[in-house]
Amino acid sequence: MKRYIRCAIKDITSEDFNVKVTVAMDPTTDPMTLKQLATDTDKWVRVEVAANPSTPAEVLNMLVNDSFSDIRENIAENPNVTPDILKILSFDKSRNVRSNVINSPNATEDVLLSMVVNNLDDDIFIISSRPHATAKVLDAVYEKADKEDWQILRHLARNKNSSVELLQILAKYKKSYVSDLAKRRLGEM
Repeated sequence: MKRYIRCAIKDITSEDFNVKVTVAMDPTTDPMTLKQLATDTDKWVRVEVAANPSTPAEVLNMLVNDSFSDIRENIAENPNVTPDILKILSFDKSRNVRSNVINSPNATEDVLLSMVVNNLDDDIFIISSRPHATAKVLDAVYEKADKEDWQILRHLARNKNSSVELLQILAKYKKSYVSDLAKRRLGEM
């Protein structure tokens, strides 16, 4: 396999779909080749470039406005994605792309706060349960949330990063499946 890939890299101008996809998928492919493949006319080649953990942020940035959502989904999951790229993707029309942004370990507080402010679909529902969401983000989720949406409130009561102030508010909620959880969390602090 390695021999095949080395030969394929030398012939990256090949029109053979399998060669291009194999090279795009290979984590040992050099950044310049990945950059070249990022401009390929075949969307599936670009999908693999976006998923490749060796693809540098510069190349991911080249693909961020691609019309094919699978590419943008893979960019948000890529370990080299930057907060600036995630911020762009946080406004994406695709729910799956935005969900991957929320789940990215590279999503900063600023990225998540902008998503809460924009309140697209049910992004705040997903953010409310994320362990990397900060207290500031979770407070913003509470402010935006429908106070009758017990599922979001329950996620906030369960989240280890919820502030004491937020837990105190949730401990007074009329439904015991939220208030009891908030009280238990307060008791753990």
